[in-house]
Amino acid sequence: MKKNLLTILLALAMLLALTACGGEKEPTPEEEKAPAEDVVIEPEVVDPEADVPAEPTEEPDVAPEMPTVGEETPEVEPEAKPEEKPVEQPKPEAPSAPVAGQSADLQAFYASLVTTYGENFPANMNVCEMQDVQDSFYPGLSAIGTKQLMIYQPMMGAVVCEIALAEVNNAADVDAVKAIFQSRIDAQVDGGAWYPESIEGWKANSRVVANGNCVMMIAYSECDAVVDAFNGLFA
Repeated sequence: MKKNLLTILLALAMLLALTACGGEKEPTPEEEKAPAEDVVIEPEVVDPEADVPAEPTEEPDVAPEMPTVGEETPEVEPEAKPEEKPVEQPKPEAPSAPVAGQSADLQAFYASLVTTYGENFPANMNVCEMQDVQDSFYPGLSAIGTKQLMIYQPMMGAVVCEIALAEVNNAADVDAVKAIFQSRIDAQVDGGAWYPESIEGWKANSRVVANGNCVMMIAYSECDAVVDAFNGLFA
């Protein structure tokens, strides 16, 4: 009897031991990966006084206004420029007329042309200071007695601006001087002026005039105005 009771107690003890061991479950894979404690992530605290760069703002592109279909674009008329009036060259003021028995001041007359026309009258080289040049351009003139004699021409031969002024001692020599002056014009028109425009200038704008014992040859674009001023010396 006692032996059976002991056997039963031992069986109960073993059953209890098995039951205790069976109560402890092995952890699943999900339970092994889970953190032991919950981790709380606190948000970052931003200091309001810290300098935060402002984000660049982009201005919206404004498209040019396009005319609607059927709308005519107005035409912009160009501004009208004022008409330029041609500058009239004043006539040279002639020196006062000589008193009876006195000669006209031809040098003063030449100076009045320079004053009136300025740079547009470039006859400033005195040929009379170069005897060989004078004899070449006006052959025979140096053999005639004169009270006044001056010949001016420009430095550039292609420019048509030449004047010769002479006052002879004897009235009988006036025609001879006129012929010499006309020969100068003819030589330039016949090719001595070289360039076609210069030749045409000598042909159209040259004159020979005489008043008393004074003779003038002028080759210049304003030759008629110069002739009027020369004649005014003797009015």
